[in-house]
Amino acid sequence: MFAVGKGTVYLSSECDRKTNIICLNNVFHIPCNQNNLLLVIHWDKAPGHSAHFEDQIVTLNSNKNTMIAKGHRKDSKLYRIRFAIAPPSLIPDDDKNIISDLICFSAQPSISWEIWHKHFGHITYSGLEKLGHLSLVDGLNIDTHLSKPNCIAYTEAKLFEALYGPASTRETKVGELMHTDLWGKYDK
Repeated sequence: MFAVGKGTVYLSSECDRKTNIICLNNVFHIPCNQNNLLLVIHWDKAPGHSAHFEDQIVTLNSNKNTMIAKGHRKDSKLYRIRFAIAPPSLIPDDDKNIISDLICFSAQPSISWEIWHKHFGHITYSGLEKLGHLSLVDGLNIDTHLSKPNCIAYTEAKLFEALYGPASTRETKVGELMHTDLWGKYDK
């Protein structure tokens, strides 16, 4: 996965019936990523912030030892914490211009030739180029810097194999070789 941008994000979290706003700087934006990861080690290194782990629960604290967010253990080293994008009304006025800059991060990334080739039922690369050149498909963003790999399924589908191989003798009389198509019971 590739990041398409980097910037500042404001998140809101609800902890002990109080809504808290968290400002995260230098956040990578990966549009196709389904989950967001926050490294606790970076939270701990921030001045005045701390993280505490106890009984399968993690708590993120601010510089006044106020609980900002709480999460539960999901895996050996993963904890699930619920965050939401902070609404503009809760963002400090000085920082609202930063949020407008994040709009450029929502652009769709280019996808490789191979992925588009598979999405279109193993269409030829020249066919994909034609679709893109004539703008026949909305959102067809192809990363032209990547190579066009050989598709094994496409190559194997074009192969031909003789069913029975060459005949050792040639039949010369009528009735020596017979072909029939068999068809099961037919309901009218």
